[in-house]
Amino acid sequence: MATLNVTVKNYAEMLALAEDALKSAEEKRDRLKRKFDARTAPGSEAETDPAIVSGIRRRTTPTQARKAEKKFDLDMEAYKAYEAAEREYKLCLSRVEWLRKSAPVPYTEDELRAANAVRTDDGWYRLLKVNRTTVGVNAGFPWPHKVPRDRVLEVRQVTQ
Repeated sequence: MATLNVTVKNYAEMLALAEDALKSAEEKRDRLKRKFDARTAPGSEAETDPAIVSGIRRRTTPTQARKAEKKFDLDMEAYKAYEAAEREYKLCLSRVEWLRKSAPVPYTEDELRAANAVRTDDGWYRLLKVNRTTVGVNAGFPWPHKVPRDRVLEVRQVTQ
């Protein structure tokens, strides 16, 4: 999922895209989990040989050893694919939660001019200057950092 800047105008679209990505990531994660569980579940009595539990040691032939190695490798590939899908799902979930938590708050031109703090998708900044297309904020530089007005999600008058 591409990370794009959230603006007041595209917030609903960004939320919808994030929710769609979350749904597809959840479906992929569930599908790979079922595949992994099916691979690692005992399939026959030979895999759950009671002789192993009782301590009887059977010799394995080279062919059996190669099959066991190949099965292990395929099991590990399935596990790694499931883990990657789980990470992607958690990333999408955190993106959706963040978008829902940080919804833009509509504001007027007068509120913007009276405010001394603005919130963008990067966080809160102290407002220094309001221009026609940008706002100047204190971002830790010796000069005002220019932020396009459409990236301003919320404005506040903070008393100090």
